[in-house]
Parts: sequence; C-alpha cells; structure tokens
Amino acid sequence: MDKKNDDKKIAHDSNVVFHEEHPSLVKQLRTYKHMSDSNTLITPEIRQELELYNEEKSETTNGKKPDLKGREVGGQAQVAYTKKPMHGILLYARINGSEFDFETTVKDSKFTDTRPRKNPKEVEIREYYAYYIYDGKKVGKQSKIIQVLLPPIE
Repeated sequence: MDKKNDDKKIAHDSNVVFHEEHPSLVKQLRTYKHMSDSNTLITPEIRQELELYNEEKSETTNGKKPDLKGREVGGQAQVAYTKKPMHGILLYARINGSEFDFETTVKDSKFTDTRPRKNPKEVEIREYYAYYIYDGKKVGKQSKIIQVLLPPIE
C-alpha cells in the first residue's frame, strides 16, 4: 500500500510542477514565434529549419474506410458504423448475391433496412458496403462487404 501512495505523491508533485512552470514557458514560446513571424529577415527556409513554420491541420479523408457492423434486429437488417469525423456514408446493398442495386445516403450512425423480403419463408442474405461522405462528396476507400442473415419468418 505504501508504494501506491508514493506513486500518487510523485504523480501529484509532477502535475503541480507542470502547471506552475508550463504557462510561462508556453507564453515565452508564443512570443518568440510571433516575433519570428513578424520579422521579414527570417526566410521560410529558416522557419522550417527552426520548425516555426505555420502548418494547417486538416482532416485527411483519402485513406479512411467505414467499419460496418451488421446484425438482425426484429427481422430486419441493421447496419452501424462510426460516423465521426465524417458526415455520413453512401451505402450499397444487395439481396441473396444479386447485383448491388440499392444505394442510399445514411447520415445517422445506424441504418435499418426496411425493404420487404423476396420470400419471407426462406433465409435471406443481405450484403452491404459503403464509402464515407464528407462535405457531400464520396471520399476514402470502400469498406469491407458485410453480410446480415435474416432468418425465415414463420
């Protein structure tokens, strides 16, 4: 138990030191950066060498693909995915191995496929894949194809 208390005290002391010293250091660095930005004698090459260049941060969408998860809920197929930081997905679907003839835009993190079954007395396989949507455009890579099995309705 004594080791645990010692670890907590070390962590607390480190936290106190950080909060006491950090703001003044940050203020000094920001002042230095501001001075270098306003000085016309400092070239972009010097800024890059000192790692003081301005860098725009943006969400890259090229390599992202939706991670779809499917399940059967109340006799219907439900597809879920992680939405953030994108604006939705473009979802494609097919039934029993036919062509992917269904396309819809999904802006929620879940989609329930309410299309009627071809034959309610037989097992139906629904397959889905998707692309992310960002600012109204299809972006990134295609997700893996997932399957949802719908048992027969008796």
